[in-house]
Amino acid sequence: MARKPYRVLEADDVHVEVAVRPPQTAGRLLAEMGLSRPGRAAVFAGRRLSREGRPLAHGDRLASGDVVTLELEAADAPFPDCEAATVLWEDPLGLALVAEKPQGLLVHGDGSGAETLTDRVQAHLADEGRVRVAQAVQRLDVGTSGCVLFSLAPEFQPLWDEAVAGADVEKRYLAVLAGTLPGDVTVTEPIGRDRHDAHRMRVSATGKPAETRFAVVETRTVPGIGPVTLVEAQILSGRRHQIRVHAAHLGTPVVGDEWYDGSMWDDGLLLHAWRETFAHPLTGERVTVESPVPPRIAALFPDACVKANCPRSSPR
Repeated sequence: MARKPYRVLEADDVHVEVAVRPPQTAGRLLAEMGLSRPGRAAVFAGRRLSREGRPLAHGDRLASGDVVTLELEAADAPFPDCEAATVLWEDPLGLALVAEKPQGLLVHGDGSGAETLTDRVQAHLADEGRVRVAQAVQRLDVGTSGCVLFSLAPEFQPLWDEAVAGADVEKRYLAVLAGTLPGDVTVTEPIGRDRHDAHRMRVSATGKPAETRFAVVETRTVPGIGPVTLVEAQILSGRRHQIRVHAAHLGTPVVGDEWYDGSMWDDGLLLHAWRETFAHPLTGERVTVESPVPPRIAALFPDACVKANCPRSSPR
């Protein structure tokens, strides 16, 4: 990643302080920091960007070495009455975190009033006395467990959204497939909505490009199902239900996936967002976050799933 035209000096829930590298305008600095055009306008309207205590305007010139402070928007944070989320990683700058999503829990509210992972992240922040509003920038199906990234400052959410939408975030999943694969497989079939059911997806020539890589970890026979294969799945695009659709297309659906012809299984969908690696969009620092392999998968493959690491995956 190219060197940023600024250097982050410190940050917390109230402000971000940076040192300017090449000369530039105040507006260009905020753009380089990832703020959207409306976000930049709000900062200048609120006089929240300053140098030596003096508010800056969009066109003000900044010299190399200038220290500039961005005051973050005051948050009106909710305080849900629920247990706190398990946090796998917290941004040292306080601008993001990765939370552990249990199987069966929604990431966002669906209008039913059911508890969500977002609620639990808010409870975590409240327990720490932090007044921030958490916004998930990733989604997982309700039956999938594992890593979910949250933005904690609206100014920088577009930066995290861009990182997730692009190639800056490498996501790896563990999945148990019904059946066997001849070896590692890459599926590049496009995915679109099922015209007969708007909630389902399918392989479709008119769908959006999608690429999933399945790396075989271990195959064994499970009573009541037959041969099953533990794979590490890497998605190189972000289509809805992508792993589930591509696995079913191979004739080896994810065990417990009732929507895509998977075998019924008491422990539900055997799909887990296990590891993600990304460059912090503000600092460029490389971060790897892992979610422990859940018991519903580790119980089937005790030799392959040791602690949080699978043998086919090399730590970064």
